Amino acid sequence: MRATRLLSEEIANQLGLPWKEIEAQLFGDVYDLHRLRKFDGYPSGTALMTRYNEAQLQAVLYHALSMAIRAHGDYKHIVRVAKLNGLLLTATRAEDGFLFTFAGPASLLRETARYGVDMSRMIPTLLACTDWELDATIRRFPDGRRQPKLMVSSTDKYLSSQAVANRSKAKLFWIR
Repeated sequence: MRATRLLSEEIANQLGLPWKEIEAQLFGDVYDLHRLRKFDGYPSGTALMTRYNEAQLQAVLYHALSMAIRAHGDYKHIVRVAKLNGLLLTATRAEDGFLFTFAGPASLLRETARYGVDMSRMIPTLLACTDWELDATIRRFPDGRRQPKLMVSSTDKYLSSQAVANRSKAKLFWIR
């Protein structure tokens, strides 16, 4: 440790710069090691991370074959965004709310990502709703042995970029 400090001081003296400045510029040519200082298009780091996490969920749904949402409230918002995205849904009354089932029209015939992309557009609005669970069946891995499932609920503490941007859950907006 002492040797490292002595070497750092020697390098700093030779270059005529403080060691902290030299250390900050190390690996400046490696893009992955750059520090993010501002977020263009995002008001805060929280807004950026919220949108990133939301996009991760959406990307998984791109390959969804079917999706089910058990909602205990905010039914109107779920049905509205489903209709706006042209999704086919079946609503079944459950004892504690509704079960909305989405299965793409081509999911029985062949695997397609098109309907999964449409389903993924529901995520920002769904995350802004309260008291729900989402279960999605994702296309099989190439080895064909594993059938992935996505299970997310309102208790997982995901935030909606709509709620973060608006700072109000009173209005939910659909973003296409």
